[in-house]
Amino acid sequence: MTPAPSGHTAQPATQTPNTAPPTQQQGQDNNTKPTTPTPASETRNTTPPGGVTDPTRAEQDALDNSVPRDENGDPTRPPDPTDGPWVQNINGDGPDAPGRNNNCVDVALSTVDTYAGNPTAAASRTPDLDADGNPSDRGEKGGRDRIENTLGARFSDMGNGRDAFNRLENTLRDSGHGSQAVIITQDANGRAHAWNAVNHNGKITYIDAQTGRTSPSPLHSGNNGVFAIPLDSNRQPVAPERRADDSTRPQQEPSATPTDAERRAPDQPAGSEPDETKDDWDDEGDNTGETTGQDPERLGSTPFEERQDAEHQHYGVIGDQAQRDFRVHRDLRQIDLDPVYNVLGDFANNDNAGMRDLLEGSRKGTTWRRDDLVDRIPGFADLSRGQQAAAVGVLARLSNDFHMNQGVGASPHAREGDRSAYEWRDDAEREAHRKRDALRQTNFSGNDNEKYNDSRAAVAHANGKPFSEVDGSNSASASPAQRTRHHLDEMYGESVADSVVAATNDMKPNFSGRNFAVMEVYDPETKQTHYVADSSYSHAGPRPDHSEPHLGGWIERLNEDRAAEGREPFAPVHLYTEREPCGHPSESKGHADCGGYIRAYLPEDMGVTYATAYRKGEQVEPFSDPREGVNNVAQATEADFQDHLNKVSDILKAYHLPTPKPPA
Repeated sequence: MTPAPSGHTAQPATQTPNTAPPTQQQGQDNNTKPTTPTPASETRNTTPPGGVTDPTRAEQDALDNSVPRDENGDPTRPPDPTDGPWVQNINGDGPDAPGRNNNCVDVALSTVDTYAGNPTAAASRTPDLDADGNPSDRGEKGGRDRIENTLGARFSDMGNGRDAFNRLENTLRDSGHGSQAVIITQDANGRAHAWNAVNHNGKITYIDAQTGRTSPSPLHSGNNGVFAIPLDSNRQPVAPERRADDSTRPQQEPSATPTDAERRAPDQPAGSEPDETKDDWDDEGDNTGETTGQDPERLGSTPFEERQDAEHQHYGVIGDQAQRDFRVHRDLRQIDLDPVYNVLGDFANNDNAGMRDLLEGSRKGTTWRRDDLVDRIPGFADLSRGQQAAAVGVLARLSNDFHMNQGVGASPHAREGDRSAYEWRDDAEREAHRKRDALRQTNFSGNDNEKYNDSRAAVAHANGKPFSEVDGSNSASASPAQRTRHHLDEMYGESVADSVVAATNDMKPNFSGRNFAVMEVYDPETKQTHYVADSSYSHAGPRPDHSEPHLGGWIERLNEDRAAEGREPFAPVHLYTEREPCGHPSESKGHADCGGYIRAYLPEDMGVTYATAYRKGEQVEPFSDPREGVNNVAQATEADFQDHLNKVSDILKAYHLPTPKPPA
């Protein structure tokens, strides 16, 4: 199929948006009662050329028979994208059928209606044969304008690349379960495509019903612009999250005339090229071909934010068998922490009072939700999902009060009746999926004591040696905390370092080598997203635990409480860990099969991200590292982790002695 040209000026004039769109406009009085959304089928232009042909009765029946239904036999509203083949049945026999590889406008609108509880099979494009009898590959005439008129809002320019998709995902999360969006992107040849994204119980799923594909990651490149119309659960337009570089007025109604400075969504979306090359796009992530990190040594063999395969390497080393198996079965990606350091460094330098208010709130017992952090931390919303969780982890290192009130026993909420955070219910049925879990899931003597109401890791750190008493050292035997203090001495001078650690002594910052992990959890009852941040522990009493099962076990127990009350469970939707999930102790001494825990107990579609390597697998490529004194893989991964701690300490310095500067 020949790509459509990048411009459409030679095409027949497209229809002009109506001056009175049928649905509520953004910026309209919130007291105005929204009108019933206009069905996609009512706005179809069935006149060739450039029109569509209504679906057949059989095509509509196939969709009707595939959507999930409730106990009354009515279509579920909204339907789970993973429940049955309804996504694949929206576009009839699929993109290989005549008129069904350039009908994305009608497919996208039909997807909107179907997700809103009104199953709607998509129309095919009229053939529009040329002089040689070949059908047109062009999209529907006036397709963009039809989408805008049907949905009652103009497409918003979300930006480019991963940042644009992050912005869209955050808008949908903020809009709650059942929200959705129509997206328009275009490839390097200018061929535009309309597709969809939905928020189902806090999980963002991208849908391209024209091809029948779904994914938790963007299905098409946003490098040439991402335009979207977000909708709430009632199919009403919502204002998208504003771009950091966007100083323009709020989104206008479809009837408004764009200025020359505004980018507009392409006017005639058709469909994606069937031969899109992997060089331009990877189905599993946004392959921009760019690496923004300033520490290329930390980056493994796969670019940041892209799914890793079983043969992934760090410093020429592959994971042990358990780590390789994990990558086969789970979506694991490494993230770039530099944007995290920049956002929190700017927060400390430019809004120091705001950062102090946030951490002081934790000292007073506040547990912060994702919405709170978006509102309080400039730039937080522009981070990727894994980076947002990483930012929470950095805050937990900076303040033990934040750790305590964002950790096990506190977030999303404490257990009722001062019940221990570590006590397993006697009346709950549970299955040990691994031999080691039989012991993990049983109570030990005294774990019902109120001293276990709070995070054992945070309590242990609060009672340990404060950072202000740590002497700086960079010797081979120095601890991570000593090396961090040495970094502060060298970077800012001993007198400044003394001032920083003395002034922040009550915060009890944590520069230990313990791994911090952060779990993003969705509450289907409140429609809120929470973070649980905690670390591993081994010296805080019986049953030591690594960070991943420490967090996961807490959610297991909370969900057993909810099950006993007949309530909906919390849904873990993302897990970030400073070090990659560890392998199996039979192959890697000191590892605890955290990857095995994740596979056994956490949702299969939950994404996992990490910052630094942690592996003892086979060296399949020669080791190489330009850093002085780094002569093997163990030293390289330790240096990467220490670099992370050093940069957290830079934020601590900015917290005490802010230097206002333009945001990075």
